[in-house]
Amino acid sequence: MLIILEYLITNWGTLNKMNLCDIYNTINGVLGGVNGCDIRLPKMIKGKKFSIFAEKTSVADLVNSLKLFEDESNIRTIHGAKGTEYQSVLLYISKEHELNNLINPNINDSKDDCRIYYVALSRAKDFMCISVPSLSADMKARLVGLNLKVTEI
Repeated sequence: MLIILEYLITNWGTLNKMNLCDIYNTINGVLGGVNGCDIRLPKMIKGKKFSIFAEKTSVADLVNSLKLFEDESNIRTIHGAKGTEYQSVLLYISKEHELNNLINPNINDSKDDCRIYYVALSRAKDFMCISVPSLSADMKARLVGLNLKVTEI
């Protein structure tokens, strides 16, 4: 499932313009056999309710219609997580250079990035996972030097 999530995040700029049917077919076609995994979704039957819905519904419309009620969800923004704790937390950072805010925090930064990352990093009780699309060899070495486990998929 992490492979699917990574694919969706990496290709979001293109995928959010597609309808559900196209994304469904893309995941089945492109991701089957990626990294030794054979990911296949159940076959979609044309003319059935899901197929009709998937052909008419754009991903952007679906995402924009989502409502996350903070009282009922374990999915939260960094700001929404303030004051709460979870067993495990996944923090997605879209650009490698943002890791510098974690490695060399600047508490006097007017953009408040240091405090925002502190909130995100302090929510996990047992397991903290930070995901970035890619890491340079230099950044990987810096993270390993901080005794962090780096796993590439």
